[in-house]
This record gives sequence, structure tokens and C-alpha cells, in this order.
Amino acid sequence: MSARDDALSLNAAALSNQTPAPTAGRILVVDDHESNLHLLSRLLMRDGHVVDRACTGQEALERVSREQPDLVLLDVVMPGMSGFDACRELKRQPSTRLIPVVLITTLRRAEDRIQGIEAGADDFLTKPVNPHELRARVRSLLRIKRYTDDLDSAHQRATEARARELTTIERRPWGERSFYCVDPDGNRLCFVDDATLFLGRGADWA
Repeated sequence: MSARDDALSLNAAALSNQTPAPTAGRILVVDDHESNLHLLSRLLMRDGHVVDRACTGQEALERVSREQPDLVLLDVVMPGMSGFDACRELKRQPSTRLIPVVLITTLRRAEDRIQGIEAGADDFLTKPVNPHELRARVRSLLRIKRYTDDLDSAHQRATEARARELTTIERRPWGERSFYCVDPDGNRLCFVDDATLFLGRGADWA
């Protein structure tokens, strides 16, 4: 095992004493060393998480786009696309920007942390990875992700409900050739005359 792999080695006793996490998620682990993927996956699966793996930054982007994981654990130093670049791309895309990304690195300089923050990283783990710290950060980020998903779903439901409501608005006469619209609560929404309606130019807001 190389020195790089040794830096990520996990304490076997700590692994055997873990208790299951209260909630589990789908996690993508990205590292170009198979031994590192195995060690991290082993720990995460003990907590009931579904673990996917990728060996390169490009493969990570493809898997995230296809599988939409709840969390990405992303090694920084990889051949080809670095973890910084992969993170930056994930945060640039509307469909993946809300997925939490944890950068795992041996880099300890402040400049490296700043680069990760600017790339959009949500958190960091330093090698050698502490199993308890990993579990705590995963739990915290999964909890935040669920809150975010709940808010997004609530907003979507409210938007759809408003759209349905507007399809059932009531029209009330306003003069001989005009009318105004009200919602179910009696709030006036718009004023429409026959010419505007006929020409399809929409309504003049009252």
C-alpha cells in the first residue's frame, strides 16, 4: 500500500464499533485509488448508505447527472480533472448545484482551502480520515440536503396550487365590454377589455 493510501487508512476498531446512522442516503465516493474507494465505501455502507463509486472527475460528473446522489465525497488530487474542477462544474449546473460536495485532501495550505471554497465545496475532510468525523459530517450534510429538498418541494407545490387556482378565477362585469377577475378570496387580479382579450395581448393589471 502506498503512502497516499496509508494517509486514508481507517481504524478497524473504530469501524467495528459504529452504530447505524438514523437516516441514510445515496453517496457518490470519488477517488482514483481503489483501496481508498473500498475503505470509505465500507464505512458508509455500515451506516446503511447506498454507495456509488467513480475513479475520475469526469466519471463523477456523469454519475451525478445520471443518479442524482444526496452527497458527493470527492478526492482533490486525481489525474485529468481535479476535484476542484469537478466540484466547480457540479456547482455550475442548475440540476446538481444543490448536491453537497465534501472535498477529501491531504492539502493543508490555506490557499488550497480557499480554492475549494471558491469552487463551491460545502465541507472538507483531511487525510487520514477520522471515521467519527466522516460520519458526523455526512449526517449533517444529508440533513441539510433533506431540508433543502423539502423546501424545494414545498415551493413547487405552492406554485402548482397557485396555477390551478388561477385557472378557476371568477370574471365579474366592468362596464358594457369589460370585466375584471378575482381569486377565490375575492382579491382583484386584473382588468380585461374585449379588445385586449381578442388581440391576445394579456391583461392590464388593476
